[in-house]
Amino acid sequence: LVLVGVRLGIDGVNPVYHESIKKLFTFPQSVGIAGGRPSSSYYFVGYQADQLFYLDPHHTRACVPLQSVADNPVINYYANSYAFSDIRTYHCDRVRKMAITSLDPSMLLGFLCRTESEW
Repeated sequence: LVLVGVRLGIDGVNPVYHESIKKLFTFPQSVGIAGGRPSSSYYFVGYQADQLFYLDPHHTRACVPLQSVADNPVINYYANSYAFSDIRTYHCDRVRKMAITSLDPSMLLGFLCRTESEW
């Protein structure tokens, strides 16, 4: 896991970096960007046009108790052993997005390189 801390401007991200930020999401090694607005941290996972899609790591979800395979040896294990109300807690209720122009210039770029050739 390679984490690269960068600052891409003074008060905001310099517009010269906007296309490069979006290009980062196209790399197969990319695991996203940790950043946000001043006093707000988000985990950015993709983009569309000039909007960045993010997850809010401060939005907690209830823990779902782990069920062992011995308790339920069904081939389609996950689909049959948990109630829908439990599984739906893993998903957001709405898409969260932010304009790239609102992004704070300090961010952490993440890449996962499993092999030397991926590096």
